[in-house]
Amino acid sequence: MSFQTLDGMKGITLTAIDFDSSSSAEQHFQKAKTDSELESMQKPIGDDSLQLNSEGIGSIVVFLKGDKLVQLHTAMAVGESPIVNLSGLVELANRVEGKL
Repeated sequence: MSFQTLDGMKGITLTAIDFDSSSSAEQHFQKAKTDSELESMQKPIGDDSLQLNSEGIGSIVVFLKGDKLVQLHTAMAVGESPIVNLSGLVELANRVEGKL
């Protein structure tokens, strides 16, 4: 799912993947963990989670719960503030995790 402001300058994307098994989800999560700048979260969401807050990229929160992998990502033009900051994105991720 993707949401954006009316002017199209800011957006947030929610991606949820339901794998066939927990091991498949874990393999995908580990690949994201090693092949990106994402950092482990001190207070994990689900079984494990990663985050990134970067100018130009926006904020990203990825978490693993059983056989599901969920990513929330904000996007905005350079110099713009995001729809929600990283702490807001973490709060949204916790709400999504609670629904799984």
